Amino acid sequence: LDRQVAEQVMGWKPSPSDYSEWVTPTGERIGEPVINSWSPSTDPAAMLQVIERMRKQGWSFQISLYCTEELPVEVRVWNNTPQIRGEGATLMEAVCRAALVAQGTGR
Repeated sequence: LDRQVAEQVMGWKPSPSDYSEWVTPTGERIGEPVINSWSPSTDPAAMLQVIERMRKQGWSFQISLYCTEELPVEVRVWNNTPQIRGEGATLMEAVCRAALVAQGTGR
């Protein structure tokens, strides 16, 4: 999930020299985060990077946190489109799933 988000949502690719870090579409090295340590599905700071990236692309977010653990966390995003929904056991996972669906690469 995290690698998909890095590539499909953030637009990052593994560094062609050693595959240990991410690079932007313009070839700029991200440095940190190292490929295996960046985890927006579990790390709130990385999740916020995903939200900021999508907001810069014009996406709006609505987060629903239900009062019972039996119901998933739900995130809805839209950008002059019908709302797209992502669900997950945590807020971070739901944001990742909604971001991937918004980019046309998730379910």
